[in-house]
Amino acid sequence: MIVYSGIYTENINVSKELTIVSQSGDPEDTVVQAFNQENVVFNVTANNVTIRGFKVNGYLMGIYLNGVQHNIISNNEVYGSEWGIFLYDSSDNTLSNNIARASSFDTIHLFYSNNNMLINNSACGSMVNGIGLSSSDNNILRDNTASWNDFGIWLASSSNNTLSNNYIRGNDECGIILSPSANNNKLDNNKLLFNGDGISLMHSSSNNMLSNNNISGGLDVGIELYNCSNNTLTGNTASKNEDCGISLTNSMDNVIYNNYFNNTNNAYDDANNIWNVTKTAGPNIIGGPFLGGNYWSDYAGIDTDGDGLGDTLRPYDSAGQIANGGDYLPLVASIGDDDVEYNPYDTNQDCKISMEELLVAIDDYYSGDLEIRGLLKTIEYYHLGEAGYC
Repeated sequence: MIVYSGIYTENINVSKELTIVSQSGDPEDTVVQAFNQENVVFNVTANNVTIRGFKVNGYLMGIYLNGVQHNIISNNEVYGSEWGIFLYDSSDNTLSNNIARASSFDTIHLFYSNNNMLINNSACGSMVNGIGLSSSDNNILRDNTASWNDFGIWLASSSNNTLSNNYIRGNDECGIILSPSANNNKLDNNKLLFNGDGISLMHSSSNNMLSNNNISGGLDVGIELYNCSNNTLTGNTASKNEDCGISLTNSMDNVIYNNYFNNTNNAYDDANNIWNVTKTAGPNIIGGPFLGGNYWSDYAGIDTDGDGLGDTLRPYDSAGQIANGGDYLPLVASIGDDDVEYNPYDTNQDCKISMEELLVAIDDYYSGDLEIRGLLKTIEYYHLGEAGYC
């Protein structure tokens, strides 16, 4: 069914397989608005339906998929005073390239809906969630934008979902939240800017993987875990968050390694968590040759053996804010061979001073060829007795 440009005032029940597309493909000139403001504009109760290219205005709800499969909702602008696009008990559907706005509830919401794909949608302007999932599993959310909502994306009692390459900006309370009991989800390569909290895992959300996410400019905490266990965080960047880079409260057995933290307060942890893995060959988040712990902007220790892992002032405990243990292998920038400034008496350039090399330095000092500062530095290298003090 091809619909010509114009403004249509009606409530449409789609109860059979059908393709409904605007002739122009431009939502701005093909508008469908609710005749009965208390009903849905597009009420879809059939499988294999396509709705594409409309501007949909409804008070209650713009587009409603009820118990259906294999539908395509694409390239629409959907406005609802309560809900934008709502999926109930609906699986294997695709929502792509839609702009969804709602004021009272979620712009896009999945309820008991599995195996759906949400790709390149914009969800904004909600007093609750940009995108909300409730008891919905195995969905893919990719390349979506969620901005200027109370919460950007909320997964509640929803598991095995994948959130990747989403852009989450300016949400008042939180960018992405998993709570309660949102398990086995993957959050990868999402960018979060200027939200309240960045990513929050709360109330028994476990076995989630957070990797390669960039969280910055938050008003509160970059990454927050509350009463959550057995999650893995790796490759994430948390920077310029006003309260704390990462905070774990009443949360145990989480593994946090190869992340980058650059905040005024980098970490808080009141339980028992793992802040590094065993030293392993492989590039880390700051370009070093080994995986170990995390990069901390306020770590004041040094790397004595040139492997890019801190060897002093361990474990890193964020000025005591990590209550138990801490990071035993903090990441530091390695000195490249071209940048090494060798002590002039380290004749074989092994970054150590032997007794023979020290005696040469003492002779030069007494002959006037070496200042006291140079001698003291050479003596220091000798007493340290380890490589890496170039």
